[in-house]
Amino acid sequence: MSSEKKSNLFANKFLFLGIFMFVIFGMIKIIFFENIWFDSSFSLEFIASRNIFQMFLNPVDVHPPLYYVALDIWQSTLFVGKGIIEIQYARFLSLIFGVIFLVYLNKVVKKLFDDERFANFVVYTFAFFSVYINIFTEIRMYAMALMLTMIAFWHLLNAEKPNIMQDKHSWWFFIFSFLALWTHYYTCFFLGMAFLYMLYFKEKAFWMKLLGDFFSWGAVLWVPLFTYFITQFMKIEGMWFKGVTFMSFFSSLYYAFFHSNVNLMGDYESVIGLIFVFATLIFSILYYIGLRDLKEKRIILFLLIMGMLPQLIGLIINNFYNVYHHRFFIFTYWAYAVVVLRMLFNNKWKYKLLIGLIFFTFFVFKFFTFYSTIMTELDTMGDYVNDVYCYKDIYVLHESPFTSVTGQLYDRLGNCFYNTLLFSDLTKEQFASAGGAVIPMDTVINNTIYLEDYHELLYYQTEGNDLLNWTEVNWIKIILLDLEGIDLVFAYQID
Repeated sequence: MSSEKKSNLFANKFLFLGIFMFVIFGMIKIIFFENIWFDSSFSLEFIASRNIFQMFLNPVDVHPPLYYVALDIWQSTLFVGKGIIEIQYARFLSLIFGVIFLVYLNKVVKKLFDDERFANFVVYTFAFFSVYINIFTEIRMYAMALMLTMIAFWHLLNAEKPNIMQDKHSWWFFIFSFLALWTHYYTCFFLGMAFLYMLYFKEKAFWMKLLGDFFSWGAVLWVPLFTYFITQFMKIEGMWFKGVTFMSFFSSLYYAFFHSNVNLMGDYESVIGLIFVFATLIFSILYYIGLRDLKEKRIILFLLIMGMLPQLIGLIINNFYNVYHHRFFIFTYWAYAVVVLRMLFNNKWKYKLLIGLIFFTFFVFKFFTFYSTIMTELDTMGDYVNDVYCYKDIYVLHESPFTSVTGQLYDRLGNCFYNTLLFSDLTKEQFASAGGAVIPMDTVINNTIYLEDYHELLYYQTEGNDLLNWTEVNWIKIILLDLEGIDLVFAYQID
């Protein structure tokens, strides 16, 4: 066997090992860490409360419907029973999307750099990034949309003719791009970067023709999608993305590698994370400047732009409407991560040892802390309430949709249906972007005076926020579960 064939054999094994490890890490999270939070709970409750046609005809969520349709079809094949298994089963769909994403990531990087060993190194490293382990085990549309955008980009790289009716790659770029848009609106940033790629690497006649076909032939999909979006937009009010500053840009670069909600301005992880982000950013720019290979230099510049420009545009838009959250830009982050990994892979780069030490140290730290910081409080509470109170006539009080929707999911899966109260002063438009599509609105109260009508409550109490102390009623409270950040309290009135 020649040395070249041995090299290719090793590279293929390296690729397989990366995907295998990714699946193992994902299954560990799915099977042993049964955390389910608001967004994932909403997905399951959403498909349980309506059929496929309702998802398309009645836009009541902030996202397009295609993922929910896929999830509904996937869940309809469930033969192993309900309960917690339903949650795990739904997560496996995202894990499948993740495997397909890694396969096409390998193809894309190999095509861009003409380097199979580096392409396999990228996939192997991505398999350890906690942000991808989390996204591809979450019951949300990010996994599906990320897979679709990567497949679309692969076909764009291989397109030779700009006519979607004459070139199969142009056609599939067209199809997968629209499927992505019908899965998550922020894939429009990926689409913008795809057009930038055409402008940068293709001849003018190519990108003008393909762009024209995209908007002319795509009218049959653009028009209903735009109509769907406008209908949604008129029903909702942005609310969760306040407090965004320019520092959020660096939080986004941090999120390109590690699952985190920090803004890089507070605790010790934020400080270390800021060092990591600035180190990788500065050295990425230095790496680009120092490159002598003009072909690779153009590719690196494009990937840097793709990995950072969407967030900057998002920050500008956020000045007019609250739309910025770093997880929404996941569809282009991979480009920035590939640049950093290219630095580490290039043996001729003089700063490799320094940036490699910084990267590896933080990489190991974040990988092992990822599993230890997963939130399981709502799972623990849901199991406890269903085990102890399932057949008792009792009211359950929530302070926020973030706990009520998850509690509602556990009630349904456990076949336990409680009298639920949700305290909230959100407007109808705010509820539309906060789980209102699955929350029975007749259970919502907006004044603590209404709590005086109840004699016993199971209360999901956020630490530092006690609704029962705001009323004039004397409550006796017994803490049933004292968990990190939230308590489960049994409360009753005394005369």
